[in-house]
Amino acid sequence: MSSTHFLENLSGAEFENLIEELVQKMGFITKTRTRGADGGIDIHAVNNQPILQGDYIIQCKRYSNPVGVAIVRDLYGVVHSRNANKGIIITNSYFTKPALDFVKDKQLELINGDKLVQLLAQSNLLPKEENNNQKITFNISNAIRTLEISLIKKIQQQHNKIMDHKNGLVYVNKRDIDQKKWLDHIISETQKMQDYTNVIKNLINQIMLHLDSNDQDNVQIIQTYSTKIINANEILTKNYFKTLALRPPEIWTKAYEAWLDVYVSYFDAWNDWAASFTKSIENPPKDGQIELMLAFGDEAINRYNQEFKKVENLLNSQKTGCFIVTAAYNSPMAKEVDIFRNFRDSFLNQNVIGKTLIHFYYENSPFYANLINRSNLMKQIVRQYLLHPILLWLKKNNYEY
Repeated sequence: MSSTHFLENLSGAEFENLIEELVQKMGFITKTRTRGADGGIDIHAVNNQPILQGDYIIQCKRYSNPVGVAIVRDLYGVVHSRNANKGIIITNSYFTKPALDFVKDKQLELINGDKLVQLLAQSNLLPKEENNNQKITFNISNAIRTLEISLIKKIQQQHNKIMDHKNGLVYVNKRDIDQKKWLDHIISETQKMQDYTNVIKNLINQIMLHLDSNDQDNVQIIQTYSTKIINANEILTKNYFKTLALRPPEIWTKAYEAWLDVYVSYFDAWNDWAASFTKSIENPPKDGQIELMLAFGDEAINRYNQEFKKVENLLNSQKTGCFIVTAAYNSPMAKEVDIFRNFRDSFLNQNVIGKTLIHFYYENSPFYANLINRSNLMKQIVRQYLLHPILLWLKKNNYEY
């Protein structure tokens, strides 16, 4: 068995703080701490987890002698009067045989010093050997513990779901949409993302105002804000899945991929925040203050803005109009389109006859481009028998660059 020596070196208040921290680590939320008739501390704790849900009365007994049956009987009366799920006595010492016999078949549990050390070890609350002679304080608030229980695991689950889709572990049935529908969608999603950022910023600020409290009202506020964050992230997740199921026109491919990365970057930020928070819980800072810094990076958004601008500039130049060539080669970004565009700008646009031809082309080619777009066979015929011979002549006359 592990030694209970270090427990004996704790003051009464430090022992009580340690027990409360252990209880919180095990998933309970402590509501009140009151002084018992014998001077010991009664901790009123609640557990919201399935099966274990309910009220618990926990008594801390830092004794030099074994805990007797009279104390156990008193706790049994408190459990009945408060209609609690269970009564628990935790001591650094041991229990007398009559005390152990009394709890049989009753909603009581007795935890002696050796068992306590085991529980502390399982919850990473044992001090390092070199620090055994130092005083230990555990001042993580109920609000912080509530945030850990109600929010952190859900954030990690949401991140895992996003990464499974991003990495292709989940099949996504994509559907094609035209440019107008894509632009409508992305404009709507951009506004939703801005609204989401503002909501989350406000929720985090509100949580920070209540984070250091052990008051039950503040704990409930933390639970409420955590639920709001989870709901906001669920909506963001659905928006990501909805966008992932779209296939915009090819010209938008890079901007589309960049926008998907914006969603992922937000969930990465949440996952990093959760990991940092968990690390702080496991290794509390000396002052007991845990900072909640959530930063959504600008890198992914900047990349999306750059890709969007590229397409926007290209579309603005599309009055350019190489409609038939674009239709035949499936993209205004095709190298062949650049060659025709260069010929137009450097030769045709430099003389009256050429400008007349350009005007005639703009007026009449959209109709034929639409026909070509409807048939892969038509695209192949136009490329091979109409455009390819012209391309050879343009390359031969140095219009390729």
